[in-house]
Amino acid sequence: MQLVLKTCNKPEGLQTKEEIEAYYQTELQTYIWHYAFEKDGIIYFFLSRPAPSLYGKRSGIGGSFRSADHLSIKSYREVFHTFKLSAAELEERGRILFEKLVKGKDLSGYQPGGKDCKNKEWIEFPDKLNYYDESSQSWKNRAIP
Repeated sequence: MQLVLKTCNKPEGLQTKEEIEAYYQTELQTYIWHYAFEKDGIIYFFLSRPAPSLYGKRSGIGGSFRSADHLSIKSYREVFHTFKLSAAELEERGRILFEKLVKGKDLSGYQPGGKDCKNKEWIEFPDKLNYYDESSQSWKNRAIP
């Protein structure tokens, strides 16, 4: 649930605690955990959520965090977001990206125009303009101060 709180769109217009909790519980049901791996106290993850699409595509999120008790999240960071992909594409590309993430490999070749993406859509963010700011735990655009 904590990853959903960090990755989903924030609710707008909800007033009561019950409404907000119901919103997040509904969001939780749409997420899929694809991969998780713990190494040297860091938990790496790859999950997906529905993306706006007429064809049921999903967007993947890869990242890591620390947790002393496996219940609370510390040092959270998102490393990449995939483009909207079909379930089969997301599973295949997500596995490759996740394995590279865990091994600490450079993923920039899978960004738009990268040498490893072979003109296919892999990583949507980060790119030349968008980056993940760990202090605010949000994606930011270099063109917007």
